[in-house]
Amino acid sequence: MRKTSVETEIYAALRKRVYDAVYAPGTQLPNQRELASEFSTSPTTISKALGQLRENGLIEMVQGRGTRVLPLNERPSTGAVAVVKSGGGVFAHQEPARIHQGITETLTANNQHYKFIQGEAFDHYIANPDSFTADFAGAVFIEQTGLEVISTLDAKRFPYVVANLEENLELTSTFVDHGKTTETAVRFLAAMGHVNMAIVTNPTTRLFYAEAMEGFKRGLKVCGLEFNEKSVVVSETGQELAAYQATRKYLDNLPSDAPTAFVACRDYLAYGACTAIKEKGLEVG
Repeated sequence: MRKTSVETEIYAALRKRVYDAVYAPGTQLPNQRELASEFSTSPTTISKALGQLRENGLIEMVQGRGTRVLPLNERPSTGAVAVVKSGGGVFAHQEPARIHQGITETLTANNQHYKFIQGEAFDHYIANPDSFTADFAGAVFIEQTGLEVISTLDAKRFPYVVANLEENLELTSTFVDHGKTTETAVRFLAAMGHVNMAIVTNPTTRLFYAEAMEGFKRGLKVCGLEFNEKSVVVSETGQELAAYQATRKYLDNLPSDAPTAFVACRDYLAYGACTAIKEKGLEVG
């Protein structure tokens, strides 16, 4: 195993101090003689460690003015974490918008600068995945991935994570067990006395919706209830409006054994369904 150099160990210690706000953004670091004394090393070694901090966009070194920790808004892309959203425009749903907010708030709280990548910039990295690892220190992808970039990151052992992965892919990610969530919802509703339930879903050929459907069926079976194909409400386009329209159509043609509860596979599907339910004069519990 290759031994880590002294300057690299000192660099790691100083970087941690920057991220922990021991050296807060905008403040000066101790001079090189003071750091050399603290770490029992030479000013040359300290200079090399500070050079790594500068290369990663954390500090600026100005002759005669010392070394300053750069504020987050002054740091270059070098050393930044890329926060990546495929496609352009605003977030289509509230969930990815909340994920983005959580990511950026956490990075800021940890004094880590970041750059939001979408649209043409995202397309650039899809076409040139090798440049991604040269431009950033890490990456967080929001739901959608861009597999060409991810495969390059995996091969280079580049640090990344996909937040709320929606596809069954072997990637470093956070994800939701959609089968477990729908099963739990059914069991919860059954415990409240509901015996007829409908499910609001996107087509099961998309993403995780087959898993969600299986969880719904499994929950019914565990509770001794029958699954009814007529109680499946499909939002064909995967949008809140489509969920509203599908639920409204379903409610206009209610079967004799009408459901008293709905299980929605995503929050925006629930928003659309709730609007339709309320418009029919029904109460959402």
